[in-house]
Amino acid sequence: FPKLEEIYGDRLKALIAFYDGNKRIKCDVVPFEQATIQVDPEEGKKRWLQLHKRVIEHNIRVISKYYTRISMKRLTELLDLSPHETESYLSSLVVSGTIFARIDRPAGIVTFEKAKDADAILNEWSGNLKKLLNLVEKTTHLITKEEMVHRIQRRGSTVAAQ
Repeated sequence: FPKLEEIYGDRLKALIAFYDGNKRIKCDVVPFEQATIQVDPEEGKKRWLQLHKRVIEHNIRVISKYYTRISMKRLTELLDLSPHETESYLSSLVVSGTIFARIDRPAGIVTFEKAKDADAILNEWSGNLKKLLNLVEKTTHLITKEEMVHRIQRRGSTVAAQ
């Protein structure tokens, strides 16, 4: 991007360089007075906070893809936020329907996997049972075939010996 450094400063350029594909983005929040963004201070502050919010939301979405369960302590470490902020961002994403998550506060566990209903569990079990029975039938067929081959070989050796 032309003149990126002039428009947004070294800090934002370094932040963009730290993003690598689908992985988590690291975003340090600094007091706005220390930032080198060359725009109206109030507008710049709003943009910086919006960027920070979007980075955290992105990180939560990526974490929800890679984890089915994670401790709240580990999630706060990954997001580099306080437990209250982490829960707040997580709750807003759940309410908006962006992700599915359940928080077990006493255990300190966040679950990103939807609970399956009874029909889905029975259908999965039925499919697995069908695969197992097909394997048993195929194995029985192969054993029978092998027994027939050995019987024919014994008869042939018996006839040849006579």
